[in-house]
Amino acid sequence: MTQQQKKFLQLLTRYNKEAADAGSPSIRSPELLQKIAQAMNPDAALKIVEAAASEKTAFIDVSEERPLSHIPGRIELVLWDAYMGTSVLSSKPFREEHVDDLWVFFRQALADLIEQENPFIKIAQSKATNALPALFKKDLQLDIMGNATAEAMGVSFIIDGYKTLQAGLRTQAYMLNDALLYKFSQTHSPTVELPLKEYAEMRGLSGTKDQLKDLRKEVAADLEALAAISYRCKEKVKGKYQDSGVIRINGGTAIIKNGIIRWNYNADLIPWLERLPPIDYARETLTADPRTNQYFFSRYLDLNYRRNEGKDRVQIIAIKTLLRQSPNIPTVAEVKSRKASVKQKILVPLFRDLDRIDRLYYDVLDENKNIVEDPLQCDAETVIAKYSIRADYSEYPSHPQRIKLRAKSEKARAKKESSV
Repeated sequence: MTQQQKKFLQLLTRYNKEAADAGSPSIRSPELLQKIAQAMNPDAALKIVEAAASEKTAFIDVSEERPLSHIPGRIELVLWDAYMGTSVLSSKPFREEHVDDLWVFFRQALADLIEQENPFIKIAQSKATNALPALFKKDLQLDIMGNATAEAMGVSFIIDGYKTLQAGLRTQAYMLNDALLYKFSQTHSPTVELPLKEYAEMRGLSGTKDQLKDLRKEVAADLEALAAISYRCKEKVKGKYQDSGVIRINGGTAIIKNGIIRWNYNADLIPWLERLPPIDYARETLTADPRTNQYFFSRYLDLNYRRNEGKDRVQIIAIKTLLRQSPNIPTVAEVKSRKASVKQKILVPLFRDLDRIDRLYYDVLDENKNIVEDPLQCDAETVIAKYSIRADYSEYPSHPQRIKLRAKSEKARAKKESSV
C-alpha cells in the first residue's frame, strides 16, 4: 500500500468511526475499508485527502454551499469521491483492474450502508425456527434426567439437560437465534459469525464496556440453551408430508471468541432453512424490552405477513391469536382462578405492548368488523373471544403498494437519466 493510500485509509477510517459513533450507517468490516484503500488510484487518494483537509470533495460536485463536515453521511460521499476519482485517473499508466476491483468493494460497502438504513432485514426461516419462540418455559415437561420436552406449533422440541442450563429458556435466546438466522441468510453458510458489538447495536444497546460485558454473559448462557435444543416435525414438501427426524439445531460450535459470536447450524437443518423464502423482519423486533410482550407480538406480525402475503386475510389477526404468542400473558381461566381482573391482566398489557411497536398502525375490530375506538371500555372476555386487529402492512418491503412506489421511482429516475 502506498503512502497516499495509507493516508486515504486513515481518512476513511476516521469518517467511518464518526458515523458509527453518531449512530449513522457505517462500514462494519475494517477489512473492507482496507481493500478499498488498496484498490484506490494513489493520485486520486492524495487528491481526496487534500480536499478533505479543506472540507471539500475532490471529484464530485456537492451542490450545497456548506463544508464537508456539515454534510450527513460523508463516509458515503467520500466513497463516491474515491470511485469517481479512480475512474477518472485510472487510465494509462494505471491498470484498468484498479477500477474493477474498487467497483466490487465499493458495491459491498454501499450495500452495507443501504442495508443499515432499511428498517427491515431478511432472516431465514423453517417450520422449526418459526415455532421456537412459541416454546414457552411454562409448557415444558421435565423427565427424571433433567431433560425437557414440549410441543409448539406442530413441532416437538427436546432440550437436553434443561435443569443444568444457566438461564433456562428466555426471550433473549430467541432474539439471539433471530440474529444468527439473519447472518445465515446473508452468507448461506452453516457457520456464522456475529461480532458482539454488532449484536449490541442490533439490540439497541449503546455498546459501552459494561453493557458489552453484561451482553457477553447473556449471550454465553443463551448459546448454551440454543445448543441444547433438538426438534422433530413433519413438513409439507411438494404436497406430501416428510418427517424431519430428530434434528439438533446446533452443529457443534457455540462460543464467543475474541469478541465474535461463533455458531454453526446442523447440516440437517440447512435444507429446511433454504427451502422457504426469508422473512422481512423488522429491526425494531430485536430492540424490544425482553421483559414485555413486544418481541413476541412484533415477530409474529412479520411471520404472519410472510405466511399470508397476498391473501385477503393477511391484515386481520384475531386477538386470541395474538394472546397465544406471548408466554407472559395469562389465560382467562388462570386470571379467574386468582380472582383478578381480566381487563387489567390481559387486555391492558396486550394493547400497551402493541402500541410500543413503532411501525404498527392498527384498528381494533369487533365481530362485525366495525372499528372499536376504545376496546378497554368493552367487555373484556368478548374482546378476547371475538375481536381482532387490522394491521397496516403497507410499509413492508414486499407489499404491493411499496413495490408500485419503487417501480414508479425507478421509472422516473431512468427517464431523468436518459434526458441528461
